[in-house]
Amino acid sequence: MWGLFPNERLYMLAGMGRPKQFDRENVLAKALDLFWQRGYRNVTARELATEMGINVATVYAEFGDKEHLFRESIARYESEYVPGYIGSLEHAEANIGTIAEVLGAFAEFAESGNAPGCLITNSAIEQAPDPEQSQAALLRYVERLRSAYANALHDPANPFEDDRREDLAHALAATTLGLFVLIRAKAPATIVRRVVDVAIASASTFVHDSPVRWAADQPTPTTDPAPCWDRATTQKDQNP
Repeated sequence: MWGLFPNERLYMLAGMGRPKQFDRENVLAKALDLFWQRGYRNVTARELATEMGINVATVYAEFGDKEHLFRESIARYESEYVPGYIGSLEHAEANIGTIAEVLGAFAEFAESGNAPGCLITNSAIEQAPDPEQSQAALLRYVERLRSAYANALHDPANPFEDDRREDLAHALAATTLGLFVLIRAKAPATIVRRVVDVAIASASTFVHDSPVRWAADQPTPTTDPAPCWDRATTQKDQNP
């Protein structure tokens, strides 16, 4: 995508053949974080370059253009940060307790007031970089969420019909996306907690007829279910 500023192709050619003076993974992480915080269209190439600690010519020489940089950011988010959030649901030993821990983390982060939500969900709402790509990324994410919840809902001791489990897994996936939107919009933490409580209670009742309620005074989960935005913030702090 050319034409964002003069002589882009010359800038790119000028950077060719020179040894890299930066860590590619580090600057990509910084670009991802800026997209995550501000969105795709609210960030310029120059702002990205400043955040990444390199010049605009280097951004274009290394990543092609802003759209390709965003695509790489989404790909990295999917491969690195999403597992940090739903990875515990994908383990063989995952169960209704795991679901309670993962969903319960939403309430904790809503109370922090500074979580940016989910990059994939944010991009789908923005339709960035375009409707087709954002839809494809969202559908991949929904399917992964559905599969993860279905895995955690499988309980040999309390089997129930696969179609009912799939229905609940789809509902929990949709609830997860909705929670991300609420957190991105900085909705009151009380609203987020109510949604979390209802989701956990419904899932538990569906499986065991013994609702599990996420309580504010419960200890911090030990399975590290914190959403991936926390990991991104930590990584940014470690890579100034």
